[in-house]
Amino acid sequence: MKKFKQISAILLALGVVCSMMAPAGAAADPMNRISDHAGTTRSVLVVEDDGTSVQEHMLNVEIPASATKAE
Repeated sequence: MKKFKQISAILLALGVVCSMMAPAGAAADPMNRISDHAGTTRSVLVVEDDGTSVQEHMLNVEIPASATKAE
């Protein structure tokens, strides 16, 4: 019984250590990397349709240099 308690304590401690390390792996998530378009300007076509008329506008959108892929 004493051996079982020792093994259980070791496994519990190992589980706690592993669970603490899991958030560190989230920083390496590919979605947190800088976007390929960061620091550039993109042209975007905006279409407004109010039911009676359609208007199109071309806008230039600046993407911040720190923009990640998720953003």
